[in-house]
Amino acid sequence: MTGIVEVQYGDKIIQLEPKDIIETFHAIVYDLMNAERELHEEIYRLCNYNTREYLRNIYHFFHSPYLYTRPNFIRALIDKIKSIDPEFAIENPRPIRFWDFIECFMAIHSLCYDIESSLMFNLFYHEWQYPEGYNYKNTLIFIRILQLLPLNITISKNYIIEQLTKIGYERDAILNALNILFDRALIESIDGAKIQDVNELFISAKGIIYIKKLLSEYSYLVFVCDNVPMPKNYKFDIVEKFGKEDLPLERGNLRLKDESILRFIDFIESEEKTENRKCPIDYKSVLERITDREKTATKMREDVLGTMRRMMMASGRKTKKIEAIKFK
Repeated sequence: MTGIVEVQYGDKIIQLEPKDIIETFHAIVYDLMNAERELHEEIYRLCNYNTREYLRNIYHFFHSPYLYTRPNFIRALIDKIKSIDPEFAIENPRPIRFWDFIECFMAIHSLCYDIESSLMFNLFYHEWQYPEGYNYKNTLIFIRILQLLPLNITISKNYIIEQLTKIGYERDAILNALNILFDRALIESIDGAKIQDVNELFISAKGIIYIKKLLSEYSYLVFVCDNVPMPKNYKFDIVEKFGKEDLPLERGNLRLKDESILRFIDFIESEEKTENRKCPIDYKSVLERITDREKTATKMREDVLGTMRRMMMASGRKTKKIEAIKFK
């Protein structure tokens, strides 16, 4: 590596040599592995304490184009510029968060469009075909199963099947969904390694993160919603949302991303209404108990709108901007 990178800001230009770039990446690695231990513990739980999967995710984090838009990379670059030009002044970016990793993990895995090979499970996509075709049962079945499982308590597999059957789901579809959740380690059992051998189930650390955090997280929804079968009026063009750049530094069209998530939540809301309408009246109390009387779409909307407001506030801050980066 013999090239030089010129960073231009204001009326100044500084040159970064290969050793500067190497030191910058070293600073990122050091910061992530030492200063963010709690964050890494959460990522480890996302992998359900699977060290191999955790290391593979971290490997992909450093190979994701989204890394270069993340605050930890920008902070390391700013620190390097300051060490060369002490007069350089700019507001430091916010601390790195769990969702920064999620965005990188999602992007590197084909934006979660490859259902089989993606490490990030699409909580809204169940390919089971009912006699009448794709319907709300596919969209919500994984969520309902996870909502049925309380923390730190095992539940009978037959009880899960019984409860979901009462509110309108079919036994074979439930077993298929349980098998997928079991295979992806969102649910676990001490009875065996195959769902057919299992009698008692419990939600895993990974499953808890999905149902408690990812279910309504902006950085997760913006990717997975594109791979959920739904009417065209809820969909957005992927290229328009994310752009065509090999290195998406602009991160696509933010307005369209926001709108696509809100329409997806509209779709989930419509599916919940259908689920409630088709639920036998004698078992509506069962559905309310599973959902804890709170609509999934309502929770999703509240969290997503909160994220959008924070992004709008962040974009309104006046900060000195690096105007151009040129490679020689």
